[in-house]
Amino acid sequence: MLSLFPFRSLIFPAALVALFAIQLQAQSKSSGPGPSAPKSTTSSPNGTSPTNVDDSRQPVFFVSGRVAFDDGSPISSGIAIERVCGGSSHVEGYADSKGRFSFQLGNKANSVVQDASVANDSDGRFGGSAGGATNTAQLTAVTNPVTQPSGQGLTERSISMCDLRAAFPGYRSDNISLLNRKSLDNPDVGTLILHRLGTMPGSTVSVNSAAAPKPAQKAYEKAMQQASKGNFDAAEANFARAIDIYPQYASAWFELGKIRQSQRKFGEAREAYLKATRADAKYATPYEGLAQISVEQGNWSDVITFSGRAVALDPVELPNSWFLNALGYWCLHQYEQAGKSAQETIKLDSGHRFPMAELILATACAGRADYTSELQHLHAYLSLVSEGKNADLVRQRITELEQQSATAKK
Repeated sequence: MLSLFPFRSLIFPAALVALFAIQLQAQSKSSGPGPSAPKSTTSSPNGTSPTNVDDSRQPVFFVSGRVAFDDGSPISSGIAIERVCGGSSHVEGYADSKGRFSFQLGNKANSVVQDASVANDSDGRFGGSAGGATNTAQLTAVTNPVTQPSGQGLTERSISMCDLRAAFPGYRSDNISLLNRKSLDNPDVGTLILHRLGTMPGSTVSVNSAAAPKPAQKAYEKAMQQASKGNFDAAEANFARAIDIYPQYASAWFELGKIRQSQRKFGEAREAYLKATRADAKYATPYEGLAQISVEQGNWSDVITFSGRAVALDPVELPNSWFLNALGYWCLHQYEQAGKSAQETIKLDSGHRFPMAELILATACAGRADYTSELQHLHAYLSLVSEGKNADLVRQRITELEQQSATAKK
């Protein structure tokens, strides 16, 4: 039997590099834009004299697509489309009765997207039908100022780690990443698929934050705007003000933790994340932040504990936590359990952001001598990552397995 011990040892550093890259991407959600771009000089349309063009102006991002249920059920009018950045979600618009949506990201005028079926309905903006029915989730989103898109500070950098998802009671949406989206790109982002869910014990969004008094909400919104522009000191001060007004403001504690984590103030970040969990016991996302900090500190037992709590509260919205959980077990050489969490990562990772999960699952398959499945996952990894040291090692392992198979058939 072929030994995978050298293979596991060799990919270990690469696994950590992949993880730290994920962390930096997650932290960039709180990062502001870089230095302003210099003014460039271009010719005027008639080709006469140069014209100064200010490239530092805020870019415009248009998106369009459609929503569909995984079982082919007819689409309901008024399904909300959200932009999700870290632990914060913003309703950007709504799908029409045919499942189509189209809007400019961050535009407050997107509060309503009507089609002919609700055009004459006075309650149409709340997803009402001709009979006057109201979509409760949509009504909450429209009336809760915390979830409203600010429309300010949107840059290619600030949206690069945001996702789009649909929001409909009783369903989980696939996410569509906005990574590498440029201003004025082709707006079509594809189809958001909704999957029916059972009841989950927790959520990636803090429910009690909606109860924050208006002054606390205003301080929170101002802090979010400042954080998106990289003004972390001012953002931290306003998050602290929001918390002073409403100590149970779990979302504010979480965002404060993100800022501190991005500045590598891990002790203070950990404290903020823990207070977020105490403020809202069903808030899953802060546990992911705690798991990330534990990775930085090399505390794999805590990585497993915190990521495990995150996925126990919400097992479908946090593929990153599943991956951290898999990596934690993998680093402690508990390969079978690592493989189970890697399998969940792959199942939920529709954007293929965690190719390393395929390698973790491959090692689990090798550990139980399931070389056929190991080979499948190694090929899956290569389909996602075709270059680099890991890819070369994977090809070597594939060659070994294929030679072993050929020898066995003789």
